[in-house]
Amino acid sequence: MKVQYANPFVTSAIEVFQKEIGVKLTRKELTTKESAVPNHPVSIIIGVTGPVKGQVVYSMAETFAFNVTKAM
Repeated sequence: MKVQYANPFVTSAIEVFQKEIGVKLTRKELTTKESAVPNHPVSIIIGVTGPVKGQVVYSMAETFAFNVTKAM
């Protein structure tokens, strides 16, 4: 999947985290990978089908995931 197709997923995640739990995310450079192996121990993997196919992976540190869960 091209990075340009992932931008709406990243923008939406930033907005949802800010609005729902008051966490301001900072965006780093997006990259593409051949496999969906996450960089961190906690991940959300979203499969995309249709004209554009691929996966979007939200990967986060365990402490961040715990704090998000706590805030919810």
